Amino acid sequence: MSTLDMISWIAIGYGALVVFLAVFSAWRWRARPPWLASTVWMLEFLVGIRALGGVGELLGGDRPASMTTYVGYLITSVALLPIALQAVDDDESVWSVWVIAIAAVAVSVVGWRLTVTQ
Repeated sequence: MSTLDMISWIAIGYGALVVFLAVFSAWRWRARPPWLASTVWMLEFLVGIRALGGVGELLGGDRPASMTTYVGYLITSVALLPIALQAVDDDESVWSVWVIAIAAVAVSVVGWRLTVTQ
């Protein structure tokens, strides 16, 4: 298992934790807690490191089976969470928590796809 795969699995696991925290927040408090955004930014940091590692691999000469799909996954993994947080910036309702949960699921799935398509 390469270092990049380990980072991917850590990001996937942390994404699952963010999903769990978001669902628990929606169920328990029916509102978005202030600390949930910071957990999302930590997930963004992890997928950013993963994306930089993926670009480094591409520059180093490693070519995936489908270059377009791989680069699309790299871009999506980094762009999805800030877009989701911007969409619910002023909303503290339960719906904003669900947007964050769905975005974290999507980022985890994209991270898993990155490890598979590599």
